[in-house]
Amino acid sequence: MAGLKIIAIIHSDYYGVSDVQGQAAARLRIELSPILTGSVHRLQQGKDVSQRPMVQTLAGLSSG
Repeated sequence: MAGLKIIAIIHSDYYGVSDVQGQAAARLRIELSPILTGSVHRLQQGKDVSQRPMVQTLAGLSSG
């Protein structure tokens, strides 16, 4: 399949207190590897989340 490659499945958990890595696959009962899974907590428009662990990990994957 050509085109867009899926590298991550990340959920927004507005009421969460921390980022979580590796939890989405178990919840969704999917087996996709090597795909980053997890959640990012408390996403709000205008709030800088660039230093969060999940965002940093995703940035590392997407920058090659």
